[in-house]
Amino acid sequence: MLGIDRQPCWDSFLSRFAHSVRLGRPVHQLDRGTPLNKLLIEQTKSRAYHSGDNGLVESKNGAIIRKYIGYGHIEARHAEAMDQFHRQHLNPYVNFHRPCAVPRVIAQANGKRRRIYERWATPFELLSELPGCEGFLRPGVTLAELERFAQAQSDTEAALAMQRAKRQLWQSFRRTGAA
Repeated sequence: MLGIDRQPCWDSFLSRFAHSVRLGRPVHQLDRGTPLNKLLIEQTKSRAYHSGDNGLVESKNGAIIRKYIGYGHIEARHAEAMDQFHRQHLNPYVNFHRPCAVPRVIAQANGKRRRIYERWATPFELLSELPGCEGFLRPGVTLAELERFAQAQSDTEAALAMQRAKRQLWQSFRRTGAA
C-alpha cells in the first residue's frame, strides 16, 4: 500500500531526474527497484572547466554594466532610453574600443590549467582573428565595414563620447524625475 501511494511522487521525481542527467532512454524503461546512488554521482558531475560558463558570462556582463551605469535603481519608464544608450554608445565602445585581457592557458604536469594574461585586445580584434570569422556575422555585414566603424574614432574619443552620452542620459532622467 505504501508503494502505491508513493508511485506518482516517485514518477515525478524520476522524470525530472532522468531529464536532468540525460539518461538516454525513456523513464518507463528504468528499473524502479535499482538504487539511485550511481545516478546521483552522475548527477553531481559536470564538465571540467565548463561548469560556470554562463555564470562567468553573466558576471562579466554585470561587471561591465555596473562599472559604467552604477548600482542604482533605474525606473521602468527610463528603460527605453537606457536601451538606446546601450545600443548606440555603450555596446560599440565595449566591443570596438575597450580592450580586455586575453588568457593563454598552460596545462601543468598535475593536470591543472593556469591562465596567463600577456595580451590585451578588443572583442572585435579577437573576432577578426578567428578563421572564417565572416561566417559569424549577420547577413549584409562585412568585416571591412566593421573595421571602418572601429577606425572612425580612437579609443579615447569613443570613451569620451560614451561618457558624454551617459551624462546626458542621467540629466534627462533628472529632468523627468528621480532615476
